[in-house]
Amino acid sequence: GTALIMVADDGENVIAVVPGANDSVVTGDLSKAFMKKGDVVLLQQEIPLQTVEAALDVARAAGTVTVLNTAPFRGEAAAFLGKAD
Repeated sequence: GTALIMVADDGENVIAVVPGANDSVVTGDLSKAFMKKGDVVLLQQEIPLQTVEAALDVARAAGTVTVLNTAPFRGEAAAFLGKAD
């Protein structure tokens, strides 16, 4: 995806986002074969939230450490924030 970040005259940021490829990452793309104990999986919330949650589940099952950057924050993600290390 692409994001254009601008600063308005009042100093506030204005962000225009075109998700592009980010929206095409789906749960079917996940596999424990790509994760193993000792690996670290870094996630952010610019892909579908069901994919983020599934990745956290797959990583935990594989013994992989997870780091979740909650940006951009989406309230509906609160249900699975505790799954990240």
